[in-house]
Amino acid sequence: MQEILLLIAVFAGGLFAAWIIGANSASPSFGPITSAGVIGIFKSSLIVGVAAFTGATLQGGAVAETMGKNLVAGVEFTPLLAAIILLTASILILGGILFRYPMPTAFTLFGSTIGVGVAAGGGPAG
Repeated sequence: MQEILLLIAVFAGGLFAAWIIGANSASPSFGPITSAGVIGIFKSSLIVGVAAFTGATLQGGAVAETMGKNLVAGVEFTPLLAAIILLTASILILGGILFRYPMPTAFTLFGSTIGVGVAAGGGPAG
């Protein structure tokens, strides 16, 4: 039962992070042409979704490796820690969206990974 709850938490954290990343990162990339009426919001969202999927599929593995193994030494990231990282970063980015303050996704995930890793007993890698 505990494993199922953990799986649900990790999945929910991932979905929340995906929604936040879409809301935070898609707007700047297509905002100007959408505002100019060149393309509609639905079409721009579809293009961003396809581009994000392609980028994650082709290049996401290297980034995931760095985020999961090469930032914090002395701690192994468990699914629970991964969920905490995603939720922490997503909540911070959501705050940025709500208060209209730019919050770069990569930097926020980087900081959340370091923070959770250090809180779990790790130290600087390298």
